[in-house]
Amino acid sequence: MPNDDNAVNIEIQPELYDKFEQIKLENRPDLPEIMDAVLGVGRESTVVYFTLLRNQGVPVKELSDLIDYSDSWIREKLALLEAHGLVEVDKGVGKEGKHFAYYPLPVEDTKRVLLDALDLFDIHIDSRIDGLRDDPEEMKLQFRSAASRSSAESTEVHSTVNVRHILEGRTISLRTIATSVFGISQPVILAYLALVDNPRSSATELGEAQDLSRGTVTTRLNKLQERGLAYPLARPTAGSPAYEYVPRPFDEVQAAMHEQLDEWVDHADQIIRDFDQSSVNLSQ
Repeated sequence: MPNDDNAVNIEIQPELYDKFEQIKLENRPDLPEIMDAVLGVGRESTVVYFTLLRNQGVPVKELSDLIDYSDSWIREKLALLEAHGLVEVDKGVGKEGKHFAYYPLPVEDTKRVLLDALDLFDIHIDSRIDGLRDDPEEMKLQFRSAASRSSAESTEVHSTVNVRHILEGRTISLRTIATSVFGISQPVILAYLALVDNPRSSATELGEAQDLSRGTVTTRLNKLQERGLAYPLARPTAGSPAYEYVPRPFDEVQAAMHEQLDEWVDHADQIIRDFDQSSVNLSQ
């Protein structure tokens, strides 16, 4: 197996010597993943919400027994869901004193919240792709005055929940964007950006640029090859075979990201619209 100039084993596929693989940046999320991506509630919180849909008005203790988590964990998730407008609390007084009963936002209202949040997510990620090389890491969710693509084409009534207020100042990490939208890890995206800034680097050189071990960089370079984002090129040497890595042109990758975002949003939009109480899968 060939290696780089410091004897790091690199898995080379023959067809990658003279051409890139097809760009592979795709992910088809389920509803919990969509809720987590666009609202930032966490996948575990969606389990609580779905459980409430089937067991409305239950107290924390009963939810704890149903989901098999501690009362404090349930309260933490309920507070997050309440802050995002997905859960309402009835602070009543019964025979045994004060108690709290929890009710989920009705499905149709939840769908409106998610569609509104999806619009904002779409606009934000679109701008993040444009500025990926300048600021690939976390940045605050920004709100544009222009209508999103989906809302501009629709006359439907949107949620009465102030989604903009809920999401104001939210930070969407590169990790969320990379994994949820593009089905690729944050470290691999960062490795590609490092290669764009240091084209035709060997694995060792790229490791030095990122302050990472050769083995770690090797794994990420292999992922970049598989996704069509880089390919190895033989480097003339008098000793052992050496390889440098060529990044796919950034404008091509950027265009592919915009295209995938459009497909992701279309998919998420349909999943949200198809959501009803009977489709809830508590195993999610």
